[in-house]
Amino acid sequence: MDLKDIKEIIQLVEKSDFSSFSYKDGQQEIKLKKERQTFSKSETPVQVSPKAEESASDSGFYIFSPMVGTFYSASSPDSSPFVKVGDEVKAGQCVGVIEAMKMMNEVDAEENAKIVSALVKDGQNVEYGQPLFQIEKQQ
Repeated sequence: MDLKDIKEIIQLVEKSDFSSFSYKDGQQEIKLKKERQTFSKSETPVQVSPKAEESASDSGFYIFSPMVGTFYSASSPDSSPFVKVGDEVKAGQCVGVIEAMKMMNEVDAEENAKIVSALVKDGQNVEYGQPLFQIEKQQ
């Protein structure tokens, strides 16, 4: 199963009425669980904007985390980073990896772009939808 399949599954579960989803194929296993918030009549929900939405509200474009896990900027501690600030990347180029459930998942640029800033550090835990890099779209 590749990263695009996992993204699609996450989006389908988010939009569905399912509260949990499990899939196992050989050694690969995916478990997703949605937690629903309930409010009493006296409580009103407060909308808190996640960092991704706050960051995305300014004029830039971003590469977002496709899942929860640990972000790594290189394939190993001895390797050089996949990208650095100022690098130009092509659509489909790997810009980092996220370790989730002991599996390494590549994070790819979705379009040609220039890396403006790195918003996370190597080894940092990231959330689904969290911006990883600010980018400037290229032609």
